[in-house]
Formats: sequence, C-alpha cells, structure tokens
Amino acid sequence: MEISKLSKRVIEDNIEKLLELEQRYSGNPDELWGRDNFLMEVEGKFDLSRVAFDGNNIAGYVIISIRREDERIFGYVNRTFVNPRYRNSSVYVRMFLSARLDLKKLGLNVLRWKCSVDNKRVYEYHLSFADEIIRQESHQGKVYSLFQKRIG
Repeated sequence: MEISKLSKRVIEDNIEKLLELEQRYSGNPDELWGRDNFLMEVEGKFDLSRVAFDGNNIAGYVIISIRREDERIFGYVNRTFVNPRYRNSSVYVRMFLSARLDLKKLGLNVLRWKCSVDNKRVYEYHLSFADEIIRQESHQGKVYSLFQKRIG
C-alpha cells in the first residue's frame, strides 16, 4: 500500500476512479462529490490531502485544506473515504499520519472535521480518535459533531 499526496495532477489522472468510488459507496446521493469538488482550488488542499493506492486501485483518500475561523488557523478534513475492502486495515490512520507531517511543517497544530451522528460505526471511531467535540450543528435535517484533534 502506497500513501501519496493527492495533488491536482494525481486527481486529474485518477478522476474517473474517484468519481466511480463516490457513486458506488456514498451513502447520500445529495452529498456526492463531482469533478468540480475534487478539482476546486482551496488553500492547502493539494499539499495536505492524501490518497492510498493498492497497485492501481484507490484504497482510500482524505481531502484536507486550511481553514481560518475566529482568528484561528487549522487543518480541516473536507472528505474521507476508505474502500470497504480496506476498512479493517490501517489505511485511514496511515493517510492521516502522512498528512500530519505536512500540517506540522505549516505550523498547524489542530485538525478539525465533521461527522454525522447518524453514522454510528464511523461516529464511534471518531470519538476514540478526537481530543474533543467543539460543537454540534444541524444541516439539512442531520446533526453533525465538529471534532478536534491536537497534532502538536
């Protein structure tokens, strides 16, 4: 398994695979990412995001960007995916550990992300990984928790 930066070039070279994974495995059709989402220019995205390859197959990806909120700057996880065949492996953690190095190089010591409370299995995993829940918010009838992890 190879963990690499999910650069703009890597996205362009693998866009059809990424879109197919979104179509096949996304739980909510209203939240599917399209070509524009993957290729959108967002601060730090192409340096911080990661992809896991098993040969030519995408085992997973994590899209991370830089966010600024209330005069704080932090890494923000916009999207994660792990192919069901790899969910009991360490691919998810390995992608985050790889991104952590670049976050620290940029002087960022906090990583934040949201997770729906409805997705019990994933939500419980995030609870075990996070340092704290910053807040809960509602969007389109779903409740999300905003998690935070210090990476210093």
